[in-house]
This record gives sequence, C-alpha cells and structure tokens, in this order.
Amino acid sequence: MTHLATWDWVWWILAIGALGNAIRLRRRCTALSRVSASPAAHPANAGGGDGTIAPGVGSSGEACHPEWVWHEAGSLEIPPSVRRQVEQHARHEGLDVVDVVPGRLGVEAAMALLRVVDPRTFRKRRLALGATAGTAVVVSTGVEKRLGMASESHGPLRGPGDLHRRSAQYKRYAPATTDLVVVDGLAARRLTPAETKALMRARFGAVWPLAIVIPAGLYVLLGVGIAVTWLWGLVALACWCVQPVLTFAGTPIRPVDLWYRPLLRWLLGPIELVRIATARSKDETVATSSNRVDARALRPVYEELLAGGLDRFFEAPRPDCPLCGSHRLEVEVRTPDLLQRKPGEFVLTRCEDCSHVFQNPRLSLEGLDFYYKDFYDGLGEEQLELVFGSSDTSYRGRAAMLDGRHQPRRWLDVGAGHGHFCLIAAEHWPDTCFDGLDMSASIEEAAHRGWVQRGIRGMFPEVAGELTGHYDVVSMHHYLEHTRDPMAELDAALDVLEPGGYLLIELPDPDSIYGRLLGKYWVPWFQPQHQHLLSLGNLEKAVRARGMSVEATERGVASQPVDLLFGVWLLVNRLAPAPDLPWRPPSRWYDHLRRDVVFVAALPFFLLAFLCDQVLALVIRRRRRSNTYRLLARSALLPEPVVSGPVQAR
Repeated sequence: MTHLATWDWVWWILAIGALGNAIRLRRRCTALSRVSASPAAHPANAGGGDGTIAPGVGSSGEACHPEWVWHEAGSLEIPPSVRRQVEQHARHEGLDVVDVVPGRLGVEAAMALLRVVDPRTFRKRRLALGATAGTAVVVSTGVEKRLGMASESHGPLRGPGDLHRRSAQYKRYAPATTDLVVVDGLAARRLTPAETKALMRARFGAVWPLAIVIPAGLYVLLGVGIAVTWLWGLVALACWCVQPVLTFAGTPIRPVDLWYRPLLRWLLGPIELVRIATARSKDETVATSSNRVDARALRPVYEELLAGGLDRFFEAPRPDCPLCGSHRLEVEVRTPDLLQRKPGEFVLTRCEDCSHVFQNPRLSLEGLDFYYKDFYDGLGEEQLELVFGSSDTSYRGRAAMLDGRHQPRRWLDVGAGHGHFCLIAAEHWPDTCFDGLDMSASIEEAAHRGWVQRGIRGMFPEVAGELTGHYDVVSMHHYLEHTRDPMAELDAALDVLEPGGYLLIELPDPDSIYGRLLGKYWVPWFQPQHQHLLSLGNLEKAVRARGMSVEATERGVASQPVDLLFGVWLLVNRLAPAPDLPWRPPSRWYDHLRRDVVFVAALPFFLLAFLCDQVLALVIRRRRRSNTYRLLARSALLPEPVVSGPVQAR
C-alpha cells in the first residue's frame, strides 16, 4: 500500500482542519454573554441597581414584564426566575431581541449553532442572519408591534424551525439590538430527528441537504483513511472526536453530553444523520417547508397565467439600437431563464457601433409582471434576503464614494428593494436621511423595518415630479439595467436632485471578459430581468449630455468576485431545477433526489470556483477591468444671478 502514501496529506488536512475548526468555534463560544439560571447567583440583577425592584420584576417572582414577549419552541419550559434574568440582561445591554441558549445544550446542537453565528460580530453586523438555539426567544413589545405581529395574533410555534424563522424576522427589525445569551445550568431537551431536520430546513433553505451530505462525506473520508492508511486515518479521527472538548471546555456552554460524546462521536454521528435524513413528520411540510406550501397554493395561478402562451409576454423585436439608432446588431446571448426556471427564451443583442447591449425582443409590461412575480417577494423573498444580506462590502464601498466630496443630507436610493444599502450606508453617514424607492412591496417592508426613513412605491419617472429638488444625493445600484428606458430614469434623477447634487450609479459591466468566457452562465446577464446593459463609456456620455460632470469612476474595487461561483450555480440549477416550483410540472420523488445528487457532485466545483474567484479578484482589483463599475456624477450648479441696471454706490 506504499503507493497510497501519497494520499496521506488528505488525512493530515482533515486532522489540522478539525483542530483549527475547534479553535474557531471556541473563540465564538467564549464571546457569548451569559446569565445564571439562579437569581441568587446575580443579586444585582434582581433590582434596578439602586435597591429598588427592577421594572416588571414582580415581588412574587412569577410575572414577566409586559414590555417583553416570550416565544418558546416547546422543547423547554423557561422558569420565571430565568425569564427575569434574561429580561434584565436585555435592558442592561439595550437589546430588543434575545435568543436563549441553554448552557447545557447538547454537543452537536451547540456546534451547529456556532457554525452559523459568530457572537463576536452578531450584534453589530446589521445584515447578519438571525439565528436561534431552537429553545426560546424574548422580544420587546416595540419590535413585536412594529413587525405587525402582536403577541395575541401569534399562532403556536410548531417547533424549532418556526422559532428560527421568527428569530430571523426579529433580527431584521432590530438589526443592531439582537443578541444571544447563555443561561448557566439550563438544560435543553434533546430535539427529535424530525425537529432537527426542521431546524436545518429553516437555517439553510433550499440547500439544507448539504447539512447532512457534508458531514456524511466526512464520515466516509475518515473511514477510508483508516482502511487505506490506518495511522493517519486514526489521527484524523482522534482530532475530530476530541473537537467538542477543545471547543467547549471552560466556556459558557457546557454540553450535557460532553463527558461521553467525544468517545462515541464516530458511532453516534452516522446513526443520527440517517435518522434525521429519514425523519418524517405530519407537520414537517407545513411547518418547515413554506416554499412547498406556497407552491401548491400558487400552482393554479401560474397555470392560468401560462394558459394563453408566452407570446403576449414579449414585444416585437426591434431592428435598431435604442441608444444610437444603428441597424448593425448581433446576438450576444441566447438563453433560457436560468434563475427561476420559468418558461421562455431570451435574447440579448449588442450594437456593433456603440456596443450597447439590450434585450431584444423586450419583455412587455405583462411579461415583466410574470417574470418578476415571486422573485423579489413572495416565493423568492427569503432566498433573495440571503443573497443581499450575505455581505456588506459592496454597500460600504458605494457609500464611501462621497468621502471627501460631500456631506449628504437627504439621500434617495432608487431600486432600494428591502433597503439593505440604506441600512449599511446609515452607519457610514449617520446624520443623513435615507429614503428608498421601489416598485415592489419590499420598499414598504423596508420602511416598517426602519431600514429607510421613507419608502416610496412607484415608477421613478412617474413620481419624480413630486420630489423635484428634494435630494442632494440620488443612487441607483443595479437598477438602470432593469428599466425599460434608462435615459428617462437619468432625466428623473436630474429632476429630483438639487443644483450641485450627486448621482451615484453602479452597474454590471457588459464589456467584462467573463461575459465572453461564461456566455449564458455569466450571472450579470440576468435574463429575463436585465433589459439594458450600459457600458461605462455610454453612461458617461449620457450623464454629460444632461449637463452633469463625471466626478469619479471605479472599476477594480467595485468588482464582485462571484462570476465563476454563480456560473457553476446556474449550470447546476439548469441540470437540476428546484422541485415544487408552481410554474413547472409537479415534481416527483426522483426530482428531489436528482437535485440533491447534482448539488453533492458539484460541491468540489463550487469550492474550486469560489477559490478561483477570490484569487482572480486580487488581480482584477488592481486593473481597470472588472464585472462591475461605479460612476459618480454631479449636476450643474445654478448660475450666479445677474444684477441689471446701474450699480449704486454705498
């Protein structure tokens, strides 16, 4: 077996990775806040600090303060004394939402929680995804009412999956005042396999099977390692088994099964994975698979929409370029809908004279309604929330474009969606009033959350007249490419800007080399939603034609390193579309299996694509070419008033 020794490095990496991951999780665990389950352990917490009873802590010790609402998943009954401790901690820390983490949580449940949340940054990261240990969440009545979910309107929680979804909503409504707290000595009931599966579905959405497949692959690798090179295989297994001890010893979480779990992890782990994967529950589809419920309800709606065919969703092809009028056109991309997998074929045409790329034939208004339906809201809302909230780097880069140039007062973000940019930009410009405009109901949700101060719903050119000269900054981030007439949108921006105001635009670059290399699998083509893709040169000409000056442009630093990763995802989504989509034929059991198998087979390609994107980004950021560019323009100042007539002496 000497020839197999060259593979020893695989198990070295597994061993080192297990130890490194233990250190990473330990750092997260030690950052958790903690309170005691015993009021006597923290006498200061029983009062307001001045010898008086703290507000809402009744002398009988039984009642909870009416300013707090508790939601429990049914896995644990929280004693009144513990509730008081958690509420007092929330008041002291200025929190609106607190997830209760039992100090005696099981090893695997605790590690699963720490993998998805970093307590060191959770509170200050406004876009961090809400997370829960699956036990209980306490929320202030102010957030509860703002969410429009008064306690009396809540139905009973069906389990940890429902609790996680509710916790995720609370994080959005209290992005900087949500945290987790460990309750010393509080032991959680062990979740059933069906409950664990429900929690996985809620945490990971459509890719939840990976939460089973990846650990299963690890078990297989460890077994192969022992069979092939027993010494290093056993070393890797030992490092993996001791991982819980290294993670939790001396930390706020003291798992109830820590004394035996490391010894039996190699045996219990595979058994539990099988039980979770095969678990079935009567309430599982209703409680944890909201997409399936929505799909069944929406299927008759889409059947009616598709009954008349697709022709009415498209306008007639145009023979000339909408930008320069040239008839020298060539097909750039011909593609199906690789995103939602709705029916239809879409064509992007490039003008050979001005290089403008546009959708041809263009979607009709009815077509826009059809293809946008259930993408940004409805069925696709949660998935888009994950995408837009995955990183705040681009949002911060956009906000920084005005550094050293202007102190914004009133800022309108056009195409704001749920207001992710405004939420992050408000950290950079805390004295600025951020308003948002969008056509979908998402902007109303943004206003409810407090991510924008005012949410304006409508088409920008139609409402611009009501906002004339109202803003000193207008931004359009990945918005113009969605519009039917980008020039009309620029005119509207000029109308609402005050003299000397700034216009900030970010767009995908249709001249990116990735567009040529990846073809239809380059995600910024984004069919059928993107109707016009303006090059930087064409955009500069357009703003200058409107009397504006170009103050700055960014290319390399604006790049978003996701081209190869999303290219793999689009290919996988084409080979194995998500099942249970209401605009596709009803799925069978093998459609779910095919989806899982294809995703698992693509895992190495996802990893390789991600690594290549990050490495290439280091080169791209130093060059003038990228997949995205930003432009900052300024409107003209009013001319100085001319004084007519004779000048009188003082």
